[in-house]
Amino acid sequence: MGNYKEFRLKLGLLSISSLLALAQVVAAAFPLMYAQFEGVSKAGVELLGTVPNFGTLIGLLTSGYAIKILGSKTTVLLGVIVYLVFGTMPLYFNDYTIILASRVLLGIGSGLFSALAISLLSRFFQGPTLFKMLGYQNATASVSSTFFSFTLSYFVIYSWHGAFAIYLLAVPVLFVFWKWVPRITDTVPDKQNEPVVNTKDDNSLNNKLVLMELVVMTLVFFIALVAMSYKMPQLIVERHLGSVQDASNLYGFFTLISIPVSLVYGQVKRFFKKYVDRFDSVAGDDRLCFDYCSKQHSRTVHCNYSGGNCVWIDGTRTF
Repeated sequence: MGNYKEFRLKLGLLSISSLLALAQVVAAAFPLMYAQFEGVSKAGVELLGTVPNFGTLIGLLTSGYAIKILGSKTTVLLGVIVYLVFGTMPLYFNDYTIILASRVLLGIGSGLFSALAISLLSRFFQGPTLFKMLGYQNATASVSSTFFSFTLSYFVIYSWHGAFAIYLLAVPVLFVFWKWVPRITDTVPDKQNEPVVNTKDDNSLNNKLVLMELVVMTLVFFIALVAMSYKMPQLIVERHLGSVQDASNLYGFFTLISIPVSLVYGQVKRFFKKYVDRFDSVAGDDRLCFDYCSKQHSRTVHCNYSGGNCVWIDGTRTF
């Protein structure tokens, strides 16, 4: 029974990660939407794919206050509900302004739970199990994105509206997380018992250089991802290289490659644990995992590029 409860807990925690990588999936339907909105440029239509990132930033900035007031579990549930309501709104509306606003609010809902999708893992798991769960977390998002990329062609048979039905995935996620994840007690650390942290790190310059490398890699990754996600469908359709279905399948193959990489993250982390002063990267479909260790400390930073947030995990504590 204990193993079954642990399995349900893991499934509940990983379920919210299945929603994190769906913002770019609907981009395959953009060629069908160009003719729908008269007076709106192609760039305006493609804005529907990128503007959720702005909403996610707002959600991330407000999630800390929501957690203090509502608690972690309630914040996740609230974020998933907002995600569900406004993510599916384009199913019923044709007005560009309403759809644009709904995409922003979709991002806000995603921002409320995207950081918690990673940080909650360290609340329940430690050591090798935590590293395995971090790999599974990234793989869950990749599997979800891959599945809906391959099946999107069936959603848009009658209209581009059907592409936004993928956000109905939030319904089972909402139930699973509510039912299988226990109430989480959010405690504030006692400052008197806090270990003294030496802020004068001898490797501070080296750490800054590593951080700059992360920023540059993030920028390069975003440029490549946005160009592929939003311009590739247009290129394929306009030059008669294929259909919307072909563009969706091609994006699905891209995310498919990241799944085995994510699944072996725990083993890779365990193998390199004995080394110091290292920098490893594991790439996912729309996110990267960076691991940097030095003789003074060991940290893992997970950057969720669908939401643009970074979560630092040092031991069992999350920053």
